Amino acid sequence: MNPDDAGIIGLLQQPAGWTNASGKEAETILSSRVRLARNLQNYNFPGRCREAERREILDFSKEQALQVNYLKGAAFFSLDGITKLGRRALEERRMAGSGPGEQLQSGVLISPEQNVSLMINEEDHLRLQTIFPGLDLLEAFRVADQVDDQLQERMEVAFTSDHGFLTACPSNLGTGLRASVLMHLPALALSDQREALIEQLSQKGIVARGAYGEGSRVKANLFQFSNRTSLGKSELEIVEEVEQAARSLQSEENKQRDDLWSRSRPELEDRVFRARAVLSQARLLSLDEFLSLWSAVRLGLSLGLFDSPKLPELNRMLIAMQPAHLQFACDRTLDATQEDIERADRVRAMFV
Repeated sequence: MNPDDAGIIGLLQQPAGWTNASGKEAETILSSRVRLARNLQNYNFPGRCREAERREILDFSKEQALQVNYLKGAAFFSLDGITKLGRRALEERRMAGSGPGEQLQSGVLISPEQNVSLMINEEDHLRLQTIFPGLDLLEAFRVADQVDDQLQERMEVAFTSDHGFLTACPSNLGTGLRASVLMHLPALALSDQREALIEQLSQKGIVARGAYGEGSRVKANLFQFSNRTSLGKSELEIVEEVEQAARSLQSEENKQRDDLWSRSRPELEDRVFRARAVLSQARLLSLDEFLSLWSAVRLGLSLGLFDSPKLPELNRMLIAMQPAHLQFACDRTLDATQEDIERADRVRAMFV
């Protein structure tokens, strides 16, 4: 184990707060997230910084951030100090972005509850993220806004009255805010309404992506919905629009589930119980197969077909069965077959 990865193990042994399924509408909405992009005044954007400038920004931002509420006591991970496996584990946990591979003098602060984090020197100098279980965008925004205010009391950020907060990517210009919800929509994914609904939302400025954001594929019927741009509206307007979109999608998902139940109950039950049987008995499970079956079992639990594993356990399983998490849990390098065996062993144990 690389000594720089030692702190990662402690982080992974604690459940991410957003997986606890304690929020509103948790059967459909896994998490609500708000991200704020900020850049320091009088410095080049990270993509144009030399290493010495990046080091100065990293040290200053880290020192200041550790003094604000929610980040006191946060763990710091140097993203160019940890291994690629450590970086991937943070991405799987949604605590770091999947940006450029080599990011000298970059790092992330993660709060003890793992619901507030601050990336330094990624695409922008600062990427503040708050993430909460269920549908709770207003609380995610409230906390992000409070931390942002405290950071700006300590740091001068790039802002103009014409363009708002200046960011590396034009789509973040303005408020610099990205609000998103991670939704499990298995019934909608099976229906012929999905594409039309996504198109309707797109026309309203809401985009659909995979669970890991831009460039990620949709797997396990997990969709992430967020605002496309952040210019020309207030932060609260953006948050409320995304929340309204989430409620609309949840309503449609519930209709589709009722329709499936009334039209095709035997086929639906067969799909769910087959998935549960395979997960509880398999000796080899690829990640893609696991995700497909996990989605069916999560749907079955929501329909009341069985009562275990519970929703929080399924949410945590989703993260724990990712490749980097498995390798850290085993404390050894796994080839593809060993990974599938290990995943099957651990999933079976959760169905006993």
